[in-house]
Amino acid sequence: RRQRQMCIRDSCSQMCDDYAEKDRRIKVVHKKNGGLSDARNAGMAVATGEYISFIDSDDYVSDDFFECLLDVMNKENSDIAECSVVKFYEDNRFDEFSDDLSVKTYDTQDAMSALIAENPFHQHVWNKLYKTKLVKDIPYAVGKLNEDEFWTYRVFGRANKVSKLNKTMYYYFQRSSSIMGVGYNIRRLDALEGKANRQKYIEKNFPDLSTQAKIDLYGSCMFAYQSVLKFMSGADKEKALSIIKKYKKNCNLSFDEINTIKANIMVQIAINQALEINAPKFNREKFNDAIEYALTLTMEHEKFYPKIYAKFREAGVILVILPNLSGSKINGATKKIGCLLYTSDA
Repeated sequence: RRQRQMCIRDSCSQMCDDYAEKDRRIKVVHKKNGGLSDARNAGMAVATGEYISFIDSDDYVSDDFFECLLDVMNKENSDIAECSVVKFYEDNRFDEFSDDLSVKTYDTQDAMSALIAENPFHQHVWNKLYKTKLVKDIPYAVGKLNEDEFWTYRVFGRANKVSKLNKTMYYYFQRSSSIMGVGYNIRRLDALEGKANRQKYIEKNFPDLSTQAKIDLYGSCMFAYQSVLKFMSGADKEKALSIIKKYKKNCNLSFDEINTIKANIMVQIAINQALEINAPKFNREKFNDAIEYALTLTMEHEKFYPKIYAKFREAGVILVILPNLSGSKINGATKKIGCLLYTSDA
């Protein structure tokens, strides 16, 4: 099958031009550096092929990336296909991975739910193949960090079917000097803006997923809050905390809403609302005492949670995500007490 390919680069332009001379399917766009989103938008503007993908310049894909994803889309009659990803580093190390080559296909609502849960789909745009007509009129948000948070949910909302191929074909380069590799700063909160926009979209178009999306947004607020406490200071810190509190307040999450989510973990909110208090410094001894205390209680009953939270807060732990043990026994203190701990100190 004849395909048109595009190469959009802000550097190494001569290399791109050389490839274009060798293969007329390659189209090169020379433009002023306007950032990643601006480059993607420029690419979509000149795209003429039936399918489109967005590969970041630091990364690479396997030789059969397009072939395999296109094959899945044709067989499953899907509008988007995603493959598995592995990270690799400047010293040429690769994370471990395993593939079973399975394919799972989801309808629109189930795909959106899986995207919110980040399982099996993920927000990043670059490990996917899309039908061009699905995405061509949805521009990327220029000037935003975490630009994928503003874009992917809108595309999934249009797709009749989305497929996941459990085959690792995208190689994601981890550079210490990259935008995401440097210290935490206020621009990271762009992700919360993207998720807040998604929340409005979900409430309008997928109301049955509203609670799930709100819980995810709330969790992102908690993570951002902790990161600000650890890594920021001064006026930027106060501004960042104010922004986070605004998004958290808009969640308006209730215990009843939390309990409507059928999942392996049950998110419980600290009594004094974690974002409204300054937790003490993390104390390892008190943390161990809190674990021992929690292990003495019957974790299946919510009436014990406030006492457990009080113990963890004394140890400097602001939020604990506890497993719902009603379905199966979870072994190990860490798994039983805290699947995820946000502490006020490293």
